[in-house]
Amino acid sequence: MNLEEKFRLIKEKHKEALLKTAARVVLGPSVVRVYKEGTKKEIQSMLEKIEIYVLANIKNQTEFKKWFEKYLATIVKIINDTNKGNNRIGNGYGHAAKVLTLYTREIVLNSRYFSDKEVRKIERWLYTPIDGIVMKELWKRGEKLPFRRIRDINGQNFYQLQEHLGKVAAKVGVPRIWFDDVWGMREDP
Repeated sequence: MNLEEKFRLIKEKHKEALLKTAARVVLGPSVVRVYKEGTKKEIQSMLEKIEIYVLANIKNQTEFKKWFEKYLATIVKIINDTNKGNNRIGNGYGHAAKVLTLYTREIVLNSRYFSDKEVRKIERWLYTPIDGIVMKELWKRGEKLPFRRIRDINGQNFYQLQEHLGKVAAKVGVPRIWFDDVWGMREDP
């Protein structure tokens, strides 16, 4: 295969490559450090198969939540199946939600998978990834969280916080996913 043929292959597989790259990016050391060996590979394989293209046709938050929960349940199962006896995981929900929120953010906001018009529509529905940095920032702002650790997150308190973040973000005219920017804005010790 010469260089031109390689570029033709890349052209055909570009969107697929974006998904694979995003899966690798979001499963970095800060995310996978709590998992037992083998979990990362299983989650990465699953993320690459998500029907992300469907997001372009979603019309509202309810449809997005349904799409999100479909894949979230699969990630929870993978985490729980590969992490039996791992006390750092809890029920698996919080860690699975973190992975899926990071993945959707990466594809929607940080790649060229969707058009600008599609991004503006989809970003309104994205959930903020919840991790230690985000929780600390919320505590600094006087927010009372219904959990202390990622492992303590469940469906009820996850959506309760996401709804709150959405309402506050709407007052400023930005999508709630932008709160994840606290990662880039934080001052290192």
